[in-house]
Amino acid sequence: MPITGGISAPKIIPLKPEDKEALQGCIDTQTFIEIVSDTPNARLYFTTNGKNPNPWKRKVDGREVTFVYKAPFALRPGKRVVKAMAVHSVTNVESHTVTRKFKVIDSSCKDRNLQNDNKLIGMETDEENSSSDALEMLDNYDNDNDDNGINDNVYNPAIIRRTND
Repeated sequence: MPITGGISAPKIIPLKPEDKEALQGCIDTQTFIEIVSDTPNARLYFTTNGKNPNPWKRKVDGREVTFVYKAPFALRPGKRVVKAMAVHSVTNVESHTVTRKFKVIDSSCKDRNLQNDNKLIGMETDEENSSSDALEMLDNYDNDNDDNGINDNVYNPAIIRRTND
């Protein structure tokens, strides 16, 4: 774990450790993501849009893009990139930013092979598409910049404290 000035970089952990697919980055919309740091007195910041967290400028164009981590959260379906960093609450020393990529599958799907999952890849699929084709399309899927990636249907709004800067 990289350390900068005594601040440990956080860990991004899917809370399904018994699930081998979760450890490899394939999770469903009911899987919660936990961010932890070994450094006492560290505040954790994260993004779900693939951009580096900026604890000093958390809003861009009036939208919060860097969140203060308070409790585990779930992600929306699609290809998601979670980035996190720790900041010491007294010294404001920052850790390195860590990145974790996830393929999030809609939990309403009966299986995880992504076949015929219109909502996930945002296009029509048919029986000719194999699951590997669907995974390849998902790899090329570009998240909409307006989508923060957090699954609003699962997380409790009290989990991520949104404060005005």
